[in-house]
Amino acid sequence: MKTINKYIVILGSLFILASCQVYPTSSRFTMQPPKMGITIEQFVAQFGVPLKQDKYYDNNNNYFEELMYREYINGNQLQYNYDIRAINSFFLFKNGKLISQHQEDDFEYQKQREREEDREMIRKQIETERKRIETERERIETERMRIKKEREEKEESNNFEPLTKRTKKQSSISTHFNEKSNLLTHLVR
Repeated sequence: MKTINKYIVILGSLFILASCQVYPTSSRFTMQPPKMGITIEQFVAQFGVPLKQDKYYDNNNNYFEELMYREYINGNQLQYNYDIRAINSFFLFKNGKLISQHQEDDFEYQKQREREEDREMIRKQIETERKRIETERERIETERMRIKKEREEKEESNNFEPLTKRTKKQSSISTHFNEKSNLLTHLVR
């Protein structure tokens, strides 16, 4: 039973490691550069079908084909902070023979990645702002309730005080009236 569990753990670990996508640190065309003069058929057989292929004739009726391959590689620490970048490799064939090659960063890919990062940052800012607004709304509602309660308490105390004052006033008037009445009654007798 323990042996089976060990095998399951080992196989699971290997599966996880194998499923991780690892990008190379340099282009396959710089590690194994194609030889100048190689035919286009040999080139495609060695490196596979290109992403893009352009064909044209020049003024001297020479036939040109340009093949473009795109690779994704890990950038270096200083320039790219180990970020994945796209490299386009171009190969120019004249009359079926390789005559030149060059590589360049795919700036559209880089811009797209930067836009995605910017969008994610904006999404996070919007979510943070939504949370802040909701917290502020809750605070305002709590403050409204507190103010409403204070007003109600104040109105209750205001309504109570005038009644008490009226009662005292009425009571003093009635006492004063009773005294006058008593005096008149006393005089009349």
